[in-house]
Amino acid sequence: MSVIVALILSILTIIPKIGFLFGLAGIIFAIDYLVKLKNNKKEKGKNIAILAIIITSVIIIIKIFLLTSSLTQKIADFAQLDYEEALIECNNQNEDNQVICFIGLITIHSNDSRVQSGETCEGIISEEGKTACYVMVASLANNTEMCNKIRLDDPIAEEELKNYCLAITTKNPVYCNMINNTQIRTRCTTDLLQYNFQKK
Repeated sequence: MSVIVALILSILTIIPKIGFLFGLAGIIFAIDYLVKLKNNKKEKGKNIAILAIIITSVIIIIKIFLLTSSLTQKIADFAQLDYEEALIECNNQNEDNQVICFIGLITIHSNDSRVQSGETCEGIISEEGKTACYVMVASLANNTEMCNKIRLDDPIAEEELKNYCLAITTKNPVYCNMINNTQIRTRCTTDLLQYNFQKK
């Protein structure tokens, strides 16, 4: 009985969005059945269980391929937009996707004066997003003034991230040593080492 359920669930993998859940359940049922089959040689349905796993795997691979192709196309389309069009596109995104969109905008239009002045970062809703934006712009434009624009509710965290920003922008490890938070200091040191390695 469980092998038929596995086969049905594997076919349901094709359903958009929640299909992955059906596929996962189908694989679990199929594997469970194959394990039971080892203990009970009289049971039949090995081929059906294997078929269920194959169907699920093939559908998932196709879905991943289509998703990747779609994402690649979206990135290519976004890269063709001019600054104003890209800015409108980013402002229309929800808070989670907005930061990623703005990072793409900054990377593509890094020579635009509005990017280099930090004006672009002003449109980001979240404090974390704005901070990431200022650090990125500071690094791209070698502009330490961007680091001073970082504003957080927590003054200690604000100071730590300003030092991180200054370290990344000036490539000076002294600023990393001024960071008290172990994780941020380690990240700072690692990023500078990576930069120096790439430079060589």
